[in-house]
Amino acid sequence: MMSNEIRLSVRARAGGCIVSADEFDLFEISNSIPEAEHHSLAVFHIALCRTGNSAELQSFALKLTGEDRNSLGYCFPVSAFGNAEAFDTRWAAVYGSAAFRFLTQAQMLRSVLSDDVLGLLRGQEVGIHDIYDDDLSVLVLGREALDRFEVSDSQIPLMLAREGICVTDEDDDGSYPPIFKPWQPAVSVARMSEEFRNEEELFWRLIRMAARSGWETGSFLILYQCLEYSIQRVFDWGMVNISPQGISTWDLKDRLSKLTNEKFRLNILNNHCFGGRVDAGILEALRGECRAVLAALGDDVDAHTSWTGALYALRNLVIHNQIRLMRRTDLSLKEVNIALTRLCLEIIGSLAAPGEDGIWTNERMVPETASEPSAYHSEP
Repeated sequence: MMSNEIRLSVRARAGGCIVSADEFDLFEISNSIPEAEHHSLAVFHIALCRTGNSAELQSFALKLTGEDRNSLGYCFPVSAFGNAEAFDTRWAAVYGSAAFRFLTQAQMLRSVLSDDVLGLLRGQEVGIHDIYDDDLSVLVLGREALDRFEVSDSQIPLMLAREGICVTDEDDDGSYPPIFKPWQPAVSVARMSEEFRNEEELFWRLIRMAARSGWETGSFLILYQCLEYSIQRVFDWGMVNISPQGISTWDLKDRLSKLTNEKFRLNILNNHCFGGRVDAGILEALRGECRAVLAALGDDVDAHTSWTGALYALRNLVIHNQIRLMRRTDLSLKEVNIALTRLCLEIIGSLAAPGEDGIWTNERMVPETASEPSAYHSEP
């Protein structure tokens, strides 16, 4: 009988590898990767991830938005290693070979194979999908490309989450942000906003914490911190040009009054700090979900026609009158939190300072008409 002290070793063979214990061969792991040159794993950034898809047989390339040069790398589902078409280019084979070698490292295999399973595998030839969950994928990015595009390791989880790819961590408890998207043959990955640089780990932890909360109201409050951070930046930008030469004392007082109003800063965020980079469908979804909860509670949703107005009204309810929600056990914030998570990821990739004159370029908010409410222009 094998003990927990048994040590595995792995040696390569054509089309796979052989796993041994002590001096005895245990089993073989095969793949369908065409012959490709091997590079040290140190030249890659490799991580396990989940995409919401399982038993997928195709890999996909990852490219940086706005860059036509080499891709950042590839994502390989564990179920694709038996499909040669998933490695049908030179670089897909090179990166796929690195992914296979990463997955078949002795310490990786030992982390997922119990003694009992090792015993059952003795003498067999298996595939990677027989060892790892079939909803797991392997992310392989080239460090040369990451360095060239100035993408740090800590930025990668947030950048990929926006595209529906969740990098796992040591506490892979199955709680994932609601980010997954349908499978695509290629994914364009946007850079992070400069406004969130040096805060990447904090905000990834925030996103994961909200997913793991188990308490919908708590998740909402956690996610709202991303909005709080963003409108604090609006406050900072507003202070820069708040008192230009020639401004009257009354106008200065008016500007200060506006800038200290949270709803005003949300409106500025929406109207001046996204630059058209936030998916309008996500704003519409958040608006609709917030209004649905407010309507179920008997609030006048006609007073909250934009996403900023609806979100702010729900935020006030959660903070100041949460007991109204608690009384309605049939109401859920789940769909609100899904839309809010997606908006947070969009903001982390999109937030930018307003134009040269700051937020005071256009102090008058774009009005809405009663007949055509808009999710995109904020309320005055």
